[in-house]
Formats: sequence, structure tokens, C-alpha cells
Amino acid sequence: MLAHKSAPMLSAKDLRALLDDTLLVRHISVRLATFDADDSADAVRATMQADNFDSAAIRSGGVILGYILRDRLSGGLCKDHLITFGRSDIVSSNTPLVEVLPFLADRKFLFVLNRIEIKEIVTLSDLQKSPVRMALFGTVTLLEMYMLWMVRICYPDDAFTKILPVKRLDLAHKLLAIRKHKNEEIDLADCLQMCDKRDLLLKVPHFVEHFELESEGEAKRFFEESEDLRNNLAHAQDITAKDTSWTDVAALCSRMGAFLRQVEDGAPDLMRLFQGKGNVARD
Repeated sequence: MLAHKSAPMLSAKDLRALLDDTLLVRHISVRLATFDADDSADAVRATMQADNFDSAAIRSGGVILGYILRDRLSGGLCKDHLITFGRSDIVSSNTPLVEVLPFLADRKFLFVLNRIEIKEIVTLSDLQKSPVRMALFGTVTLLEMYMLWMVRICYPDDAFTKILPVKRLDLAHKLLAIRKHKNEEIDLADCLQMCDKRDLLLKVPHFVEHFELESEGEAKRFFEESEDLRNNLAHAQDITAKDTSWTDVAALCSRMGAFLRQVEDGAPDLMRLFQGKGNVARD
């Protein structure tokens, strides 16, 4: 739970540190296949086909020179098909997973630099691994934490009870009663669902404009997609279920990251701009 509303970043910073410092590319990367520059391209292609490798590194004298693509190998030697590494082909092994997702959305693989050597690779198939699910779930959780903090700012002293539909408010009160019975230190705002926080925030004047969410409809879709992703992750479903692609997930992750940075960088201003503004929320 976030700290007192005047200091919202304490536990959120801990979660941010977990995402940035603990869940890294090296936790999902795999060993990169390598072949000699003078190996037969046709023989290497057959080997890569058998092992289901789309790409591999090429070495000469123990030094990695670049890489090859299986589909481009045809005749000659491997060095005849060598592709030099570009800056966009390489990612550090210590890069946070949430930062690398947008890059993998537009390509099938990235080579992983460990100190001064490229020995590993991360591919689209690696994105279904547990660390990625943890990183995405952590990002959505952080988003919801900040949404709750914003609700507390916009609707001090549970002013949202005047705005929230009766059925939604009843659900929150029932959950509060259950948690209090378990001796959990919690209040009514903690019992709001993500959809409740979304609807409350979107009613606050100038909230959508401040966070550059284009329109209220676009903002609603952003929060709905974030909640859908969280639900898929929580129920161990395929991350890209329901006709979504990794491009969609990566784009959503980027948008969540942008929103989170706006909150983190502008916390004092947000308190000044939105304190109590939920009391004049739109119908």
C-alpha cells in the first residue's frame, strides 16, 4: 500500500526498484549458437533448420564478427553472408525487461551483450517466460497503486462515495468488511477495483488533458487494456490472448511507462493541481 498521501512514493519506489534492478534481460536470454566464418553456409543452414535457429553468430579466431540469418544462407561460406551488428541489434544483459519489450515487438530477436561479449540472444519466444510475466504484472500493479494515490488526492475523505454508483460502492463496502474481519489495516479506497479508480479519475476535470491521453475514450481504453493484461497475467493465461499481439502488449507497456513517469516526476505538482478536484467531478 502507498504511504500517506503527502508522501506517495515510498513503497512504489520499492516496486519500481524491483522492476528496474531485479527483472533483467539476462533472466530470459539463452546461449547464442555460433559457427566459424569458414563453415559451409549450406551445412550451417541445415544445422540451424534442425535446431530451429533463425539466427546465429559468426566467429573467426574466437572473436565474434557478426551474425547470419538462416533464410539468407545459400551457397558459399558463412562469412559470405555475414551481417555486422548494428546498435539496434544489441541490448545489455542488465537492461530491465520492461524497457526491452518495445524493441522486441518490432523484431524477432536481440543479441545480448554481457560486459564486452555477445554470447546470448533473446527472442520473441522468450517473452512467455515467468520473469516477463512478473515484470508486466509489476508494471500494472504500479499503475494501479498510482491510480489509488490519485483517487485519494482527487477525492479526499472518501468524497468518491458521492460519485461512485451504488452497486460499485456496495461492493467496496462488502470487501472492506471482509478485510476488517481479517484484521487488515485498510480503508474504503483500498477496496475500490481498478475499474472504479479508472472511472473516478476520468471524471476529474483536466485529468485526461494533463496526462496527454488524447481523449476520454482513449484514456478509458488505456486503463481497460491495462486491466485486461493484469487479469490475463493473474490467471496464468497467454499474455497475448484475445487477438492481441506482442506489438500490442509492448505498445501498452510503453504507454503505462509514460504514465508512470509523469506521475513519478510530477508528484508535487499533481497534488497541487488535483487536490480535491474530484469534488467538482463531471457527471
